[in-house]
Formats: sequence, structure tokens, C-alpha cells
Amino acid sequence: MSLPLRLLLALALLPLVAPAQPADALANLLRAGGLEHASVGISIKRVADGRVICEHAPALSLRPASVLKLLPTLLALEARGELFTYTTTLSIDDDASQWRPPGRLVITPGGDPTLESAHFPDRSFLRRVVDTLLAAGITRLPEPPLVADASPAFIPGSWPWEDIANHYGAVYHPFNYRDNSYAITLEATRPGALARVRDLVPASLDLTFDNRVITDPSGKNDVWIYGGPSSSPLLLRGTVTGTPPRYTVKGAMHHPAAAFTAELTDALTAAGIAVTSTPAPHERAISSPTTPSSPRE
Repeated sequence: MSLPLRLLLALALLPLVAPAQPADALANLLRAGGLEHASVGISIKRVADGRVICEHAPALSLRPASVLKLLPTLLALEARGELFTYTTTLSIDDDASQWRPPGRLVITPGGDPTLESAHFPDRSFLRRVVDTLLAAGITRLPEPPLVADASPAFIPGSWPWEDIANHYGAVYHPFNYRDNSYAITLEATRPGALARVRDLVPASLDLTFDNRVITDPSGKNDVWIYGGPSSSPLLLRGTVTGTPPRYTVKGAMHHPAAAFTAELTDALTAAGIAVTSTPAPHERAISSPTTPSSPRE
């Protein structure tokens, strides 16, 4: 168990294990091995009346540790219940008064984080959409599919810029796809030369890269991606060793709805469903249409 996680669990249990002497328990915690050079700020208050149970440097400005995600997850489970499910709606827009022709497929998201997720390999949302249209006898769409709420997520200016293009900097969107991340595979070349970008998954992403990754057999496999949500090209920096010959790094997908509609358009065409017009660039945010009305899928 990592030190931050042990610290979080200890803090959570602190009022329970030593309700009569929280100050002594806190002092023992701060003497734990591994915290000698750490900056620690703690404030534990009783929810009922706001009374401070114990604290240490409560005014110290610190970035919360990643393991604090456990706490809002716990609150969400308490508020929604463990049987809560997300709903994503498929609609055919039949409003002939719009400037676009009727019959466009519209996906109305509900915040589902599992769509085409690597953590749920047996469930394919993309395949279900294609199968649903085929079962309904649809053979043509007048325009590419549209996600009804594809507004880009807000990224606070205080976030470290070097983090937000990497997979662990991926943010939650109204529509989430492939864990809001993509993968780049680099291949080592001769020592001291630039590594070669071999593969991008999903391949439908319209991304470009300024590749500065060096082949260094004496170093280590360590590659970072730099750039904001609208940056192009994205900067790749670091080293690959050639062991293994290819090394894969994951990046944050800043516009998952656009990536999904591009990949879905390709899948529909492959299944024999004609899509008339050309989709927008795959990583561009898509505007919201009027809310369609039709049955859920």
C-alpha cells in the first residue's frame, strides 16, 4: 500500500481509534516513516456542528493527493446507491424545420464513464449503436452522428500544464469515450536518433505530434506528452531504450465526443450504412443541437 493511501486511511480512522486523544494519535501519525520531508496539512471536523476534532497546519495551501478521489466516490455511492446506472439515449432527429435535413442520429449523453472503456472489454457501445441501426432497417444517414452535449470540460488554470495532455490528466466530460485517452506506440531506432511513431489508437483521431523522443539504450522508457486541449501539434519528449522494441504511452483525449463520432462514422460505413456528408475534424468540439425526441436505447 502506498504512503499517500496509508495516510488517507489513517486520517479516516483517526477519530474512531482515538476519540479521547486525537492530538496524540495525530502526533504519532506525523512521526510515521516517510513523512520526514513531506508537507502535511490536516483538518478534521465533525459534520454535525463543525467542531474541529484535530488539525495540523490547516491553512497550508497544498494540492490534494490523488487518493482523495476515494472520498467523492464514497459520497457519490451514498447519494446515488450502488445500483445506479447511467443512461445514454439514441435519437433520430425528425425536425424538418431545422436547417439540416431530418434523419440525423443524435446521441444524448448521461455522463457514463464506461463507454468503450478498457475496464469493460465485454461491452462495446460502438457496436451496440451500429447493431441498433441495422436492426431498425436504417441504411442511410444524411449527416454524421452528433453528440448532443459535446462541450469541452473546463480545466482549471491552476492545474500543472505538464500533466493535462497525459492520460492521468484526462478529465470527466458529459460524453466519455475510451476512458478519455488514446495510445501512441513509439519504436526505437539507432542510438541518439529520434524514435519513430508507429501507431495511434484510436486511428480516427486527427492528431499531429512534434516528436522529440530520443532512442537511448542506456536510459529508460520514459515519454511525456505536452499540450493543452487546443494545441496542435502536441509535443512528445523523452526516451525509449529499444527494450522492448516498441513502447506505448497514453495521452488525454480532450474531445472524446468528436473522436467517437468519427470512429462511429467509419463503423457505420463499414456496416453498409451510408453517411452522406463529411464529418467535422475528429478532435474538434461539436456544437449542441436542439434536443431530439425519440425512444431510448
